[in-house]
Amino acid sequence: MSDDSINKRSSGNKPFREFSRSNVRKSSKTSLTEIRFNNLSRQIRANTRKQSQSLLKQYAEIREDERHISQQSGKFLSLSDDSFKTAKTSNNPKQIIEIDSKTQAVLDRKNYRLLEKLSQGSFGEVYKGEFKIDHRLVAIKILDISKMSMKFKERYVARELKALIECRHLNVVQIYDIIRSNNRLYIFMEYCSNGTLTMFIKKFGACSESLARIWFRQLVDALLYIHTELKMAHRDIKFDNVLLDEKFNVKLTDFGFAKELAWNDNKQQLELTATICGTEPFMCPQLVQRRPYNPMKADVWAMGVLLFGLLNGRFPFNWADPSLMLKEQTNYPKFIRSVSKNTISEEANDLIAKILDPDEQTRITVLEISKHLWLKSINDDSRTLKTLISKMNPITKS
Repeated sequence: MSDDSINKRSSGNKPFREFSRSNVRKSSKTSLTEIRFNNLSRQIRANTRKQSQSLLKQYAEIREDERHISQQSGKFLSLSDDSFKTAKTSNNPKQIIEIDSKTQAVLDRKNYRLLEKLSQGSFGEVYKGEFKIDHRLVAIKILDISKMSMKFKERYVARELKALIECRHLNVVQIYDIIRSNNRLYIFMEYCSNGTLTMFIKKFGACSESLARIWFRQLVDALLYIHTELKMAHRDIKFDNVLLDEKFNVKLTDFGFAKELAWNDNKQQLELTATICGTEPFMCPQLVQRRPYNPMKADVWAMGVLLFGLLNGRFPFNWADPSLMLKEQTNYPKFIRSVSKNTISEEANDLIAKILDPDEQTRITVLEISKHLWLKSINDDSRTLKTLISKMNPITKS
C-alpha cells in the first residue's frame, strides 16, 4: 500500500484489509529497568516439575553463555516479528533444509525433525517441525543470537522466554523446549496451523457475533490468567499476535513486551509504567499521549480494539493520524457507536464502549469483562467453531 493511501482521510475509518505490518511502526522504546531472573524458579508454573527444571536449566545455561558474547548491533525478533517474511515453499514441498552437523546432532538427540521453512528474518528462521516420538507438529524458531546486542537479549529474548515458560494456559501458545547450540537459540513451540487473526479477517472479513464471542471469551480467559495468576501485562495484544490452532481455537503469543506488575510499598496501588510499546492501532489514549499508564488497562483497551475489529472488519480509529486518533478516542462513547455496524447487538456495543473508555480509572477490568452479559451462555466447543467458520465466504477481490 502506498503512502498516499495511508494518508487519505474519510468519514469512515481504515478498512481492516488496508492494515499491514509494513505501514505500522512498532514502537520499541524501552525503560532502563532490566529484567531480573534470580527468582525465576520460585515464579515458574510449568505442567510438570521435571519439565520446569529442564527448561530452567537450559535457560540458565543460555543466560550464562550470553554474558561472554560481545555486544553487536541489531535488534531482537520477537516470536511473530514484523520483519519475518513468509517463505516461498509451496512449489517445493520436499525442499532440502541445510543445517550444520552439530545442530543436527542436537535435534536428533532431542528427537526433533525440521519439515519446512515457514518464514525468514534478518536474524533467524521459523520452521515447521515434528517431534519424532509422537509425531506432534511444532513451530521451531532458530535465532542467531550472536547478531543481537546484549541489551535486546536482556530485555526481549529473556523477557519473552520467561513469560512463555511460566504461562500454562489453553489459549496461550506453549513452549516445549529450549536448545542453545552453536551460538543459536532454538525455541520449540506449539504449532498453530490456521495462521493469525490478521490472515483470517483479511480473507473472510468481519465475524459473526457468535464466532467473535467464542474467540473473545477465550482471549479474555487467557488475559485474566496472565493478569491475575502470572501478575504480568502482555502490552502487545493485536491481531498478528493471536494464532489459530487446527481446531480454530485462539492462542495468544509474542510476549516480547510483557511486563511484571509492580505495586507501591503498601501493595495498594499498581505502579504506572512509562515504556512506550505496542502497535499503534491498539494503543490506548495514554500511550498515544506518551503519558504513564496502567499496563493492565492498556491490555484491556487493546482487547476492545480487537473486538471491534472482529465485529466490524476494520479498526475503530484513524490510527495513521495520532491527533485525529486521540480526538476520536476521547469523544466517548458517541464515536464508537457511530462507527459500529448497525447489525451489532446492544450488548456487544455496550461491552465495547466500556472497554474503550479513554479514562483508565473507569475503564472496565478484564475480570469485569469476563462477567459481562454479552459473554454469558456461549458454546465454545470445537464443533461449534468449525460450523461457524464453514458458513463464512472469502472476500471476493474486485
